[in-house]
Parts: sequence; C-alpha cells; structure tokens
Amino acid sequence: MSNGDNEQSLWEELKRRNVVRVGLAFAGAAWILVQVASVFIPALGLPDGLMTVIAVACIAGFPVALVIAWVYEWTSEGLVRDSSPRVRSGIGFGGRHIDYFIIGMLTVAVSWFALDKFYWSKSASTKIPTIAVLPFENISDDSSREYFAEGLSEEILNLLTRIEGLRVIGRTSAFQFKDRPEDLREIGQKLSADYLLEGSVRIVNQQLRINTHLVNVADGVRIWSDTFNGNFDDAFRLQELIARAAVAQLKMEFLAIVKAPDSGDAYDAYLQGLRFNRIPDAGNAVKAVHKLELSVQLDPSFAPAWLQLFRAYSLQTRFGQMTTEEGDPKMRETVSRALEADPKSADVHSALGHFEMWHNFDLAAAETAYIRALELVPEHPGALGGAAALAAARGRLDEALAYTFRVQQVDPLGLSGMHNEAFYNYLNRDYQAAEKKYRETLEFAGESYLVGRAMLALCLIAQGKYREAHSESLNEKAESQRLAVQSISLLKLERMEEAQQALDRLIEKHGDRLPIPIAGSFAQRGEFDDAIRWIERAYQQKNPQLLWLKVHPVFDPLQDDPRVPELIERLHLN
Repeated sequence: MSNGDNEQSLWEELKRRNVVRVGLAFAGAAWILVQVASVFIPALGLPDGLMTVIAVACIAGFPVALVIAWVYEWTSEGLVRDSSPRVRSGIGFGGRHIDYFIIGMLTVAVSWFALDKFYWSKSASTKIPTIAVLPFENISDDSSREYFAEGLSEEILNLLTRIEGLRVIGRTSAFQFKDRPEDLREIGQKLSADYLLEGSVRIVNQQLRINTHLVNVADGVRIWSDTFNGNFDDAFRLQELIARAAVAQLKMEFLAIVKAPDSGDAYDAYLQGLRFNRIPDAGNAVKAVHKLELSVQLDPSFAPAWLQLFRAYSLQTRFGQMTTEEGDPKMRETVSRALEADPKSADVHSALGHFEMWHNFDLAAAETAYIRALELVPEHPGALGGAAALAAARGRLDEALAYTFRVQQVDPLGLSGMHNEAFYNYLNRDYQAAEKKYRETLEFAGESYLVGRAMLALCLIAQGKYREAHSESLNEKAESQRLAVQSISLLKLERMEEAQQALDRLIEKHGDRLPIPIAGSFAQRGEFDDAIRWIERAYQQKNPQLLWLKVHPVFDPLQDDPRVPELIERLHLN
C-alpha cells in the first residue's frame, strides 16, 4: 500500500472515530471560553494570572480530548471503549451530537464576532478617556518651592482640559491625594480615572528637573515615563511638553495653543499668587493680590495671571477688604483683560459668567458666558457649576441637578458638588433626598463642611422636626449660620424669647454682611415689612444670596406679598 493510501486511510479513520469533530468542537469551545474570560476577569477584578491558567488548560486539554475521541465512542449508553473501528459509522449517535455542538459553537462565535465588531468596539471607541493630574512632589532641598510644584501640576491640568475628547478630573478632587501614600490603582478608582499623571520637581540653582509618569489605573502599570530638564525660565515650555507627551501616549491630538509668559519672573509671581488663592482667607487674599499685580505688571498679556487677579479681588470683596463699589470695577477690568489676552479660555468665560451673575446680577450675560465656556470645554467644572446655580435661581431645579451630576463626574470628591446636590434638592422641596445628601457630605467632610449642620437643620425644619433641627444647629461652626437657623428653629419650638435673642444677635454681629438670613427669619415670623426692608438692603449691597429669593423655602411665606414679584423681575429671575 502506498504512502498516499496510508495517509488517506488514517484520515478516514480519524473521521470515523470523530477525532476531527471533537478537535473542531474543542477548539471552538476553547476560543469562546478565552473570549468570555478576557471580558469578565478584568470586569470582576479577578487575578490577571487566571487568564494564563485558562489558556494553558485549553492548550493542554486539546491533545487529551483527541486521545479520548480516538479511544472511546460516544453512544446512547455513554462513553464506550472500543478498539474496533469497523463498528463505527462516524455519523452515529455521538457524531450527530458533536455536529450539533459544532453548529452551536459556530453560531456563538459568529454572534460574538458581530457584537465585538459592530457594538462593543463602537461603545469602547465612544468612551471618553479620563485622566487625573496628581500634585507633583517637590523634591528640592528648598521646601519653599512647594508652590512651584503644585502650580506646575495645576497648569498641566489646565492645558489638558483643552484637549477635545479627553475628560480631566478637577483639581479639587485630584489634589486631595497630596502627601497621601495610597496605591495608585485605589486613587484612580476613587477618582473614576483611567489614567494618572504624577511626577516630581527638583530645583537646583535655577535649574529644573521634572520627572513624570503616566499610569494605567486598570493594572497600575506605568505606560510612560520621562524626564524634562531646563532652566527656571523654561518652566512654561516644559509643562507644555509634558502635556503634549501625555496626550500623545493616549493617541490623541494636542492642538491647544497657550501664550507663554514673557519672563520666568512673571510666571513665578503668578504661581505664588495661585498658591495663595488656593487657601482663601483674608491674609492670603492680600498676598495673592500683591504677587498677581506684579505678574501682570511684568507681562500684561499673560491671561492666567489676570484671571487669578480677578479671583483675588473677588476674595477681598468677600472678606470685606473692599466694598462692592471698589471691587466690582477691578473685577470687571481684570476679567476683561484676561478675555482680551485669551478669548478661547473656558476658565476666563466661566469667570466672566461668575462676575455677571453674582456681582452684576445680569443673568442673561452670565448664561451667555457659561454657554461659551461649555462650548470650549464641555466638562468644565466651574462653568457647569455656574450653569447649575443659574438654572436653580430661576427655578429650573431638575436642570440644576443635571448640571451638578455632570460636575460630579469630573470632580467626584469635590465638596461643592456634594453640597450643591443637597442644596438643589432642598430648593426643589425634596427634603428627604436633601437630608440624606447633607448627612453623607457631613460624614465625608466632617467639620470642614461649614454651613453643613445649618443646612441639615433647615431640611429638618421643613419636615417639621424642630427639636432635631435645633440640636443640629448647635453643632454648626459658622456663627452667622447657627444664629440664623436658631432664630427659626426656636421660633417653631415656640421659645419666642430665645428666638428673638438669636435674631438680635444675628443683626448685631452680622447685619452689615448677611442681610438675607435676617430677611428669611423675618419672613418666617410673618413680619413681611421688615423682611422686605432687609431684602432691599441686600439689593443695594449686591449681596449674591439675594438670587435665591424666588426659590428658597424660608421665603415661601413671602411669595404672596405684592412687592416680591417686582423684586424678582428686577433680579431677572423669571
């Protein structure tokens, strides 16, 4: 017998013993198992080594399956050992069932391929990658350079927000992990980020050395590292190089064009002012103004310095270091100069919206500015937060909550987003949802959440839980808010003398700055003339709390007063 006849005879024997069918069926089943495992092992957080175990088992099992098929026949009575090939037809009981199994495997494989090609791949391609920039570590011998490392991190973050199709976690959330030695995968998961950009800065004799790493949160692996060197005047150029390199690793395009400052001294003064603005108190506001005025003097065309100077003036007005008559013109000039220097900055348009809404009471102009900011950066947390507040002030509470949930996507650990979710639920008269969120936020932030206890107390008052509300108010650290709530909770408890004492003390200590809580207390008493008088005082002061007149529950008793619609119209709240 020739070799060809022997080969044909062997092939026929393999078919008769269903070895070919079993091989095809096993290969199909193994392929499907590997595909399913590759999806569910990462999704369920199972060990990566499990994938290797499955692959090895499939490879090792293949020859075993072939041997079993050669030795045994699958019959209606089960597996039967039979060394005689003559009794096998190859299309008996076992052959037919294996054929059905192969057809089933082919159906599953084709379906899986179609889903992967036309559905899952499309879903994956439309998922927006999310990156968080952690505060860079200052490893210089000079600890006073801390501001430089932090500022550099924030400026890289700002550059990345300009990249279309990239979601950037807000500074408030990302910078919470400064000096916290947590696992990078855990940090990324808490921030809902796909990638983390971290690094360190060393400054020696005006020479910079910046080490950077891009980490894949899914497995904690560094997918890119590099070192950037230059002198102090190169800082802005280096941060742009870092942003470009990180974006390139994500297979995205860096089209952002931001004018560099004219000098390293201007940029250094800017970063110092930025640091003072990050810790808002009266002393730092003065220091920030000093540094930022120096920065714009050294480089009048550097938009970020004008923007931070706007914020510093806003803080000085808030802390009573300037009257609104003094502060508003300065804020108008600085935000205008920033817009002139960088008309495509979402930060600047968001700041303009803030000024128009909270300082100028021009809600139409504010809305235009916020819309423009969101056109430039759709996930800009400041513009989203401003748009939410504007919608809430006009009574569009569902819209305000929708904007707030978008803020929380890019700033998941930001206190303002949590507070606003609770506050807008309170304004929407969903007191149970508001109470729940206030309690969650207090648990998250602790006593650093000023006004949290007072707002929780107002929720409880709205639900008729007056004793519990008064108990909560006693723990409020902000005296003005504590007195304002107690003037209402004690009133509801019919402890009139104590309620009057709380109101008198509120007027005595805070009447010059906080007329709206006083007006709310008078409204709850039914003393509408006094309430209107304090509201008019707030209007003359351009007190921003006045914008809640239409929607705040404490003013509900006042809504039927014929003078209120005119006030609401004057504020453009309709």
